[in-house]
Amino acid sequence: DTAQLHDGNIELTRRVIEAGRRIGVERLCFISTAFSCGDVGSDRIPETLHPDRGRDLTEYTRSKRQAEWMIAASGLPYVILRPSVLIGNSVDGRYSGKAYGLAQFWEGWSRLLCPKYRRELHLVVPETPVPLLHQDDFQRAVMMARRRLDDGAIVNLVTPPEDLVPTRDLYELMLAAVRPEKAYFYASHGDVPRS
Repeated sequence: DTAQLHDGNIELTRRVIEAGRRIGVERLCFISTAFSCGDVGSDRIPETLHPDRGRDLTEYTRSKRQAEWMIAASGLPYVILRPSVLIGNSVDGRYSGKAYGLAQFWEGWSRLLCPKYRRELHLVVPETPVPLLHQDDFQRAVMMARRRLDDGAIVNLVTPPEDLVPTRDLYELMLAAVRPEKAYFYASHGDVPRS
């Protein structure tokens, strides 16, 4: 919803900047997203403001990138933190917030793919790992950023590549909940038999 994203990411950021100027905020810690760069293929993601290349997969990434530029141009001292997909709860591991990120993925599965029991599922599961970040690690990073980073710092908060969860493992967890008799996995849409 482009209008909602504009309200939540652009308009709200504008209001936060105005409020920060009014009260003389010491430093603004802005939470963005590790995906604010848009689609850059396999390039490394620099910890700098990203140019607008026009290669966004969603309006969300574009609006977060625009908000980052607004923060940087505000004249306020700031730090921008870019987490990947947050998961988990320190106590029980459950997520109880709105259906964003991984929760949105599960919601789509349960509502669209499995509104009724299916004996067989045919699934396109690319080799790309899922960039999950536990919220405990995120909280520690925010506290360290507040204490140690200089104004104007931009930090990508992501899991090291060797600790990323394979997409197939994530699908297997979801399949354990929906319990089809058989699941077929394909690397791409072109690999799916037409029958």
